[in-house]
Amino acid sequence: MSATPSIPVGDPTSLFLSGVSVEARSAELERAGWQASLQAALELFGARAVVSTAFGATGLCLIHAAQQIDPRVQVYTIDTGFLFEETKALAETWRVERALRLRTVLPVLSTDAQATEHGDRLWERDPDRCCAIRKKEPNARALADADLWITALRRDGSAARSATPMLQWATLPSGRRLLKLAPLVTWTSKDVWRYIHANALPYNPLHDRGYPSVGCTHCTSAVGAGEDERAGRWRGRTKTECGLHG
Repeated sequence: MSATPSIPVGDPTSLFLSGVSVEARSAELERAGWQASLQAALELFGARAVVSTAFGATGLCLIHAAQQIDPRVQVYTIDTGFLFEETKALAETWRVERALRLRTVLPVLSTDAQATEHGDRLWERDPDRCCAIRKKEPNARALADADLWITALRRDGSAARSATPMLQWATLPSGRRLLKLAPLVTWTSKDVWRYIHANALPYNPLHDRGYPSVGCTHCTSAVGAGEDERAGRWRGRTKTECGLHG
């Protein structure tokens, strides 16, 4: 019987290739730290690594950190057709002023075509279906040729994300698997804002108006004191996630 592969010590790059379980590798990457893990990921995967962002506060920290490692890092965002004007302006600011190599991915259906095919205001009648059309399907296309998906998930973002590992497998609708890395998973909201202010990062002004988490206009509202930062998403429903992350 062959010996169980050992986890490399002191070499985060090897952890992406190791034959041990992804759970064990995730734990080791977390011990290595977010900076070492992100650098190893970008150096190893190169153009086969992609960063997804909706230009939320944590995503800005991730983009900035990734750019310090590789100024040509591949970043994509999904324009659902229902974004706040502030979000679209922020994306353009990062593209122009911060030299971000940004790919914008659009749903197959325009907003008008969706209304024709599925009825008006689908987000009210069937928000899961709306997210599947406007977020999940474009996301799958954006990842079609990638081997590593880098996200800005944080454990303290919501109860649903409290057990998020730093490294895990993600399976696309095609059945193909790729690794998914959340280097900032242990960060807190305070860590995020400390980083944003320390690096003078441009951010969405809606954050200063009671919107800690910003999605589509129809499904995002301000949050009250004591609510978690995603409480304003799909207000009044049991739905708390768009489906991109499970």
